[in-house]
Amino acid sequence: MVDTIWAFAKTLDDILDKKRQGKAVVVYPRLSLIPDSSPEESANWDSIYSLIRDLFDANTVVVNCAGNEATSQTSRVDRMPAVWS
Repeated sequence: MVDTIWAFAKTLDDILDKKRQGKAVVVYPRLSLIPDSSPEESANWDSIYSLIRDLFDANTVVVNCAGNEATSQTSRVDRMPAVWS
């Protein structure tokens, strides 16, 4: 999962460096973590969540396959609303 964190960080850097705020779209087609994941994996998901928030702050659209408002809240990513304004 460290490669995913690295990819999000590099993507954010690229968007900011090239002034693509408001123009970029990031697609993240990974499923959420399973409920019995390790504390280390949960911390990694917290890092991904933070980077996604940073992308939102950079006026970037992020598309993922999270279970928006799912009944089985399995990760922080699942708790993001379907549309975040």
